[in-house]
Amino acid sequence: MSNGTGNAKKSKLVKLGALVVFLLAFIAIMALVLASVQKKSADVAILNELSQARKQAELYVDANNRSYLNVCAGADVGGVPTLYSILDTVARKYGYTLNLNERAGGQGLVSCNDTVNEWAAEAPLTKENTFFCVDFRGRATTTIGSTLDAYDTRCE
Repeated sequence: MSNGTGNAKKSKLVKLGALVVFLLAFIAIMALVLASVQKKSADVAILNELSQARKQAELYVDANNRSYLNVCAGADVGGVPTLYSILDTVARKYGYTLNLNERAGGQGLVSCNDTVNEWAAEAPLTKENTFFCVDFRGRATTTIGSTLDAYDTRCE
């Protein structure tokens, strides 16, 4: 009888062990799915913020005598804000550095460049070396690699 009891205990331990392995595997898969969802959510938020920047730039150019100059970070014009607060929000929220008319864009930089007639802004997305760029032409594009060099005002 002791042999049967020993086998029953072993059988219960094997089942319990299998359950623990299954639960650990399930938790690991759910963690991966959650991480993926969070990344996609961050990308959607960045796309939305930069899409808002396009609308804000048009309000700014109308208030600034048809000039985009200083739309990235100048003073408000006639109560119409620049893009600074939108870009700064993206930079702070995702741990990026704000880069205004200074140097080429790149990983970890939310960049914005402006001239009298043109402007462009871009931000990195969660996938390595992938960016979202918007510009004065209404263009909104996802690219591999940064599209903005210092002072560039077109997403290309």
